[in-house]
Amino acid sequence: MFHKSIKYLIPFCIGIASQVNAQEIVTETEFSENVINREEYGVRTYKLGNITVTGNVKYNELTILTFTGLEKGQEINIPGEEIPDAIKKLWKLNYFSDINFYETSIVGDVINLELNLNELPRLNEITLNGLKKAKKAEILKDLDIKQGTVVNDNLITTTTNYIQNKYKKDGFFNSKVNIKTVDSGDGKTQNMIIDLDKGKKVKIESINIEGNSKLTNSQIKKAMKETKTRSILNPKRIFKSSKFIEKNYKTDLNSILDKYKENGYRDAQIVEETAIFNPKTNRVKIDLKIEEGNQYHIGNIRFVGNTIYPDRHLRNVLGIKNGDLYNGVLLQKKIADTSNPDAFDLTNEYHNHGYLFAQVIPVETKTYNDTIDYDIRIIEGPLARYNNITVSGNNKTHDNIIYRELSTRPGQIWSKADVVETIRRLGGMGIFDAESITPDIKPDGNEGKVDINWDVTENGQSQVEVQGGYGGGALIGTLALSFNNFSARNIFNTEAYKPFPMGDAQKMSLRIQASTYYRTFSLSFSEPWFRGRKPISLFGSVSHSRQFAYNYSNYKVDRSQGLNITSFNFGFAKRLSVPDDFFSVSHSIGFQYYDLKNYDFGLFNFKNGSSKNLSYNFNITRESRGNNPIFPKYGSLISFDAKLTPPYSLFNKVDYGNLGNEREYKIRTTQIQTNPQTGADIPIGTYLDSKGLPVANWEDAAPNEEKIDQKRFNWLEYYKINLKAEWYSNLFADLVLKTSGQFGFLGAYNQGRGLIPFERYYLGGSGMINYSMDGRENIALRGYPDNSLSPVNANGIDIGGTVYNKFALELRYPITLKQSMSAYVLGFFDAGASYASFKNYNPFKLQRGAGAGVRVHMPMFGLLGIDFGYGFDKIPGTNQKGGWQTHFVLGQQF
Repeated sequence: MFHKSIKYLIPFCIGIASQVNAQEIVTETEFSENVINREEYGVRTYKLGNITVTGNVKYNELTILTFTGLEKGQEINIPGEEIPDAIKKLWKLNYFSDINFYETSIVGDVINLELNLNELPRLNEITLNGLKKAKKAEILKDLDIKQGTVVNDNLITTTTNYIQNKYKKDGFFNSKVNIKTVDSGDGKTQNMIIDLDKGKKVKIESINIEGNSKLTNSQIKKAMKETKTRSILNPKRIFKSSKFIEKNYKTDLNSILDKYKENGYRDAQIVEETAIFNPKTNRVKIDLKIEEGNQYHIGNIRFVGNTIYPDRHLRNVLGIKNGDLYNGVLLQKKIADTSNPDAFDLTNEYHNHGYLFAQVIPVETKTYNDTIDYDIRIIEGPLARYNNITVSGNNKTHDNIIYRELSTRPGQIWSKADVVETIRRLGGMGIFDAESITPDIKPDGNEGKVDINWDVTENGQSQVEVQGGYGGGALIGTLALSFNNFSARNIFNTEAYKPFPMGDAQKMSLRIQASTYYRTFSLSFSEPWFRGRKPISLFGSVSHSRQFAYNYSNYKVDRSQGLNITSFNFGFAKRLSVPDDFFSVSHSIGFQYYDLKNYDFGLFNFKNGSSKNLSYNFNITRESRGNNPIFPKYGSLISFDAKLTPPYSLFNKVDYGNLGNEREYKIRTTQIQTNPQTGADIPIGTYLDSKGLPVANWEDAAPNEEKIDQKRFNWLEYYKINLKAEWYSNLFADLVLKTSGQFGFLGAYNQGRGLIPFERYYLGGSGMINYSMDGRENIALRGYPDNSLSPVNANGIDIGGTVYNKFALELRYPITLKQSMSAYVLGFFDAGASYASFKNYNPFKLQRGAGAGVRVHMPMFGLLGIDFGYGFDKIPGTNQKGGWQTHFVLGQQF
């Protein structure tokens, strides 16, 4: 009788519990009372035999039994605690909607059970309504809910809370989230449908301040960087909205106190603050009450515990002296400036010289009247050295390629500057996501050692550049393939093609560029480390260009006039350690061969012939820009470049200024011609004057300008100097100011030989017209048509400038700096000019342009952008201002 009854009693009790709530558990007392009420027997002890799992379950039987904690052969009491405990464990998993134990048989003292389960449904898909496609993808990615996740109350609640909190942080206080689940049709899975109504952003109606007399309302509100009221009188807040975000609000309350500390009011505090939300107006009213306290000055400063540096040196680093106005913010920055890794502060002074474990603690020792005395207590700790240095995250890049870039070497003395420099170097390689380079620093104070793991995230290893634009009345197109992490040593290893041999940080690019009046092909390769052992980079390139005569006035191409240019360039570059590690120097040799065929270029007096350009190029650069090459926030780039040819005229003894007076360079007939006056034949070898008439003496003949130019420009002779400087300043938050200046000059060793027609500067527009391989430099100046600010000859053909200068200011603010895409908006002011000769040079008479734009960088396609610029000044040679111009930017930065 008992055996039969337990089969029904167990599911009866458990079934009631499961129907009430999936989280309620049947207690041992309840279970025992129910058994006793149904049966007159007491507690019986059995050995557990087999447990058979049945029902709608995904997990295998062994896994389920492991979850219960029951084991075959163990003793269980009925009634007892073993079965209820197993039920509790299964409920806590939150996987099941129904749990039932059944007795199937009892053989002697062995009881066999059946465990019948019904699993909660699994997730099939999520539908999110109420957002744009891009935002939907972002939310779903952040939720990270995988297909097959158990659909339960906890999932619904956490999803709802996450979305509401996310939008509350963004200023949407009234966001509503409704989640419902529907069967997907298979009876086992469900679809989750999320309906989101963001509502409107909560704005700040007013900020009222009481109790302040030392600082004005304006000063206090200015200190609140992220919490602002809407005002048409505040146009400077271009990049900031007036929405209320509680996290930013709390931060800004601390900023107010920091502002007081900067002005000597150490004890200032906000005694009352309220932010009252009015749901009718969707506005927040902020009320602040401040107690300012007294103003303080710095008294005596004593250094305690320092043995490495003398007091005098530490005082120089601190920069704060007796009698100075108390500035708590400055004091903290001079102790340890967490906002700037390169800051000149006391903590960095120790950390950059091996004392990683050093602690600098300012302690107020005495306060009297309006003065505060300080002890700067220093715990120097042991000298730290790098120990285990590892890398991770690189799937394609070989380990040794990363290790050779590290400034953190095992056994070397620790330096924070080494860590910062390594971050910059890895970011500058162009093959890692600069924003995600993360050193995992594990110091061991007992051993005085530091382990570092450099975790990197590889970005696109290759780029397809499709560049297009319109300028000078012609379409311009570029197709380029760039491999930024190429491996030449594996080029014959078929297994390395995935799809190309990668991993050695070599760069190889193939570029084809074309327009209606030119065709260009180029191939380049660079190896950043010579034989993989020394930071000496080798580079080389070869190119061929064919272009035709083009008139920018009427946009006509004359294909009967052609110029072929073949170029080679090879060189090497080396990092320097003096004056500091930011310097590098490069040397290269370049050669260009120009072949003219009926090409009336405008500067040459010969249409058919050739010219050769052999040059030595020297460059020295100091680059300390931030670790992100796409969006540097600090640092600078200063570059000096010199391009020199051999001074042929110094050795060949040719008087180029007197060639027109030499017999060899007089006009002489090479075939029988007709006398324009008499109609008689002129024999071959007859000298002619400028009118084409025969002369008796060769001295009276006109100079053969075509032959003279062929002599002058057979081997080009010149020197060229370029200076470039860029500074990046982080104004606040992520707003960055880029300040830049450029200067270029093309000169001649021998004035009698004159300036060459190549290697000139072409100013104006986007700077994208880079079709010619004649050494020209296209300088962007937005707000004007391409090349419109370059000198022209009498025929209206651009001849380029021999000297130019340009200045630019650019405000940048990032939209996103993710690995998959970086984007930022910008506002700019450009000013510059180019001149035909140095005697016309005036650095203050410039064409000016201003405007705004946007840049988007994707690893696969490089930099894309658009600028809208307005030119304020007249285009040289016209009465027309630059006016509004649209500039498309693909693959090029300003």
